[in-house]
Amino acid sequence: MDAFAQYILQHENDDIARLLLSSSGEEGFDVRLAADTLRCRRILKEKVPSFYLNPSLIYPGHLCAEQCSSEDTARFKAALALRLFHECGESGSPRIADLTAGLGVDAWAFSFVSKEVLHNEADAALSQAVRHNFNALGISNVRFSRLRLTAQASDGPTATPENILGDFHPDILFLDPARRDERGGKVFRLQDCSPNILELKESLFAQARFLFLKLSPMADLQTLLRELGPTCRTLCIVGSKGECKEVLVWMDREYEGKPEIWVRESQCSLGQPHSDREDLLRFTPEEEAETPLLLPDSLEQLLTLPCLFEPGKALLKSGAFKLIALRFGLKKLAASTHLYLGTREQMPLAWGKAYELVAPAEEMTSRSLKEYGKRYPEADVTARNLPLSSDALRKKLRKEGKEGGEGLHLFAAACECLSGEKQNLLLLTRRIRP
Repeated sequence: MDAFAQYILQHENDDIARLLLSSSGEEGFDVRLAADTLRCRRILKEKVPSFYLNPSLIYPGHLCAEQCSSEDTARFKAALALRLFHECGESGSPRIADLTAGLGVDAWAFSFVSKEVLHNEADAALSQAVRHNFNALGISNVRFSRLRLTAQASDGPTATPENILGDFHPDILFLDPARRDERGGKVFRLQDCSPNILELKESLFAQARFLFLKLSPMADLQTLLRELGPTCRTLCIVGSKGECKEVLVWMDREYEGKPEIWVRESQCSLGQPHSDREDLLRFTPEEEAETPLLLPDSLEQLLTLPCLFEPGKALLKSGAFKLIALRFGLKKLAASTHLYLGTREQMPLAWGKAYELVAPAEEMTSRSLKEYGKRYPEADVTARNLPLSSDALRKKLRKEGKEGGEGLHLFAAACECLSGEKQNLLLLTRRIRP
């Protein structure tokens, strides 16, 4: 182990500002780089554990760690790219070019499923660091480029897709456009991101059959599908650790048709980088539109259903509101209440949170709210499809202090039945653990 790695391990939990002030300047390596590396490792410890476990890796600046993919989502993207490549009729291992590669977590994951990977990053210091890191990680099937992608050739360190690729002939072009404007504010529209995919689409397709895009989880799906056009073959919403993390788009220049939407909620196994065995929910927007609304027959039937399902954020993002009930055999509380009731055996634990009712559902009235506030002051509170927010509901319950102390969760939600009955209900529940 070299002196840099020893220093990193020795000062893992030390105050970084004090380390810089106490530097003698005779350490034999760049102490500022070591300080940046220590900062990044604190971010990557949970986010990218495979990078964290190697103390020889270097990180110039902390933004590269804040903006990179997590190991979980990077491994998923690699498995998904291979799966889609094969589902489109291709065989073998694809060659993948990551044209906006950054810290290289995605390129690293692609290297496990790809014949060869191109890592392109315009920041020279970051590109050099990634080259060093991949060597330390034993990754040998990655090429490197340092050009900034642009739609038209110009003087300086910018280049068209063709110039960046040179003699590298990819099957898949991967891009993760920067989602910050010139003032550092967040942007979500494709035309506001950098590079502009809409402006580059034709020149990208001239270099590869498949485009694989990582976009903001805040992106509007209908707008994306309209702007990207009929070559958009698959749109995948990715959840990880309870959050909607990414929207992935698979585009095929030989495809002209309607897209399929895929949803991934469960966390993939980090020990299986080659695995593409994911529990994916797949549907088309037309299928959701044509699915009947499966409501409880009556309030009487509703009271016999002992468990409640709350979809994960990626599943909710997908818009498969009616399909959730159909696919899992559940009853939806109301057309605009995205909560579902069923038996314990029907609860799809991999797709969100499931709860068992610990008391019969009760009509929400001023009296019942007061009573629940007194009896269950520590219960978590969620309001759905009501003219008040969860925060406003907490105030009505006169709740104080930290929630969750009793392990209970109180849902207040609008309910409607096929019988025509409608009621705002209080549902007191306890979480069912997978």
